[in-house]
Amino acid sequence: MRAIILTLLSSLVLTAPSAAEITDLRARLDGDAGQIWIALDEQPAGVTGEVTESGLIVTLEGVTVRPRSISPASDDLVAGVSVEPTGRGGVVRLYASRGWQGARAELRQGGVLVSMTVTAIPQVHVPDSVYAASGAEQQAPVAAARPSPTDTQTAGGPATGPVIDHSASDAAAASPRPGPANLFAGNTSPDVTASGGSVAPPGVCVEQARAVAESPWDDELLHAQAACLGADGHLAAAAAIYEQMLAFEPESFRAAVALAEIRVEQGDSQAARDLFDQAASHAISDAEAARARSRLRALREQ
Repeated sequence: MRAIILTLLSSLVLTAPSAAEITDLRARLDGDAGQIWIALDEQPAGVTGEVTESGLIVTLEGVTVRPRSISPASDDLVAGVSVEPTGRGGVVRLYASRGWQGARAELRQGGVLVSMTVTAIPQVHVPDSVYAASGAEQQAPVAAARPSPTDTQTAGGPATGPVIDHSASDAAAASPRPGPANLFAGNTSPDVTASGGSVAPPGVCVEQARAVAESPWDDELLHAQAACLGADGHLAAAAAIYEQMLAFEPESFRAAVALAEIRVEQGDSQAARDLFDQAASHAISDAEAARARSRLRALREQ
């Protein structure tokens, strides 16, 4: 009987979901195409998305999450985010600041990518409970520095909360398209900022980080920042940049190879093999494909 109990306890421990933390939350709006990147420090086993009247419910499988609420610094795409644990995983509720069509969630290396087509709607209400959990109601969503070409609306709550309309001007429509906005930025509550913000450690690769902040769409600058971080031994921070790049552009050969090399240094051979295989499938030349397959073959022979 004792052996049976120990066996049952061992199986429960082995199958228990790991604790995951949202380490980065970014949104990108390009015309009517919207994307939200939810980075996690533990890889979910699966993900499902359920479209709701207020946005999308993302269910994470195989990982648990702590309850928290996030009031985004930029409300171009998202009006509010709440995270709730469940029995065998967790739920991330995304509240749209506009109309979303065809919203879907996809599991990617390092997190979840949510994609949708965006349309303007009169207003969106975010439940007071989203902000009440962490005091985030005191951190009202802040409009992005460079507004998107279409109208933006957000609200602080149902009937009890004000509705704020943001109308983009003609000048805004002609402005350069913004890069992925860090939705953690501007939140001062410890519960909100505990794991958010820049992936780069403070005081490291400052020039590269500043350049990326000024031109977040520039892949060369992102690669330069990641290379600098990797050279200084900050492999996790460098990997986070490549994961973000691959989330928005899975066919990026350069980012896949760079991340694969980091996984090799970290001792994660399986992840490295998967990434080299991914890189080979998206190579744009025979030389690139041969390079990726050569590294893949070398890892398999180890």
